[in-house]
Amino acid sequence: MRVSRKILLILAVISCFTGCVNLKDVTQDGLESYGADLFQNFVYFISKDIILRETVDIGTNLIQNNSSDVILFNREIRLSSKTRGRVKNVSSQKIEVAFEELPGEIRPTITFIQNPNDKHKRYYIDFTMSEVILVDQKGIYGYIKKSGPVISYNGTKYLLIYNGQDTPYLLQDLDIKIINEYRKIRGLR
Repeated sequence: MRVSRKILLILAVISCFTGCVNLKDVTQDGLESYGADLFQNFVYFISKDIILRETVDIGTNLIQNNSSDVILFNREIRLSSKTRGRVKNVSSQKIEVAFEELPGEIRPTITFIQNPNDKHKRYYIDFTMSEVILVDQKGIYGYIKKSGPVISYNGTKYLLIYNGQDTPYLLQDLDIKIINEYRKIRGLR
């Protein structure tokens, strides 16, 4: 009897971990069906892990000390596909999602836009392709030039890095609980 209770408990825990998150692509149809107010209450995720590598502004990223050494800062932000986000602004053209809160209640956002040519009608990370300057991580050249997708995050430009060909897109957790309430009308006397 004890063994079967333990097995049921283990199965309940496993099913909760595997079935509690119901991730769905964010689409224009979903936005319209839920409405902007309800839409902002869902939890959001990104479809794959990304890295944001800070681009170099030669004037502000260099610090020289008295010994004429040059110090280079290589800054990266890593965003896991398991990181929860909340919608900060939403319109039919774009959705801005905050995945962290910085000191001073600052919530920087990542912007997602809909690609009109996409048959899935998903909202993808908004970026521009451009050539940027990065710190050479190997320390051989100091700086390197690289072309790729660039986004602005909290007022700073970052090179967007991800695996695979597909651009990361926005997912939402549709953990909706419906509570049915009924009452019987008894009539007037």
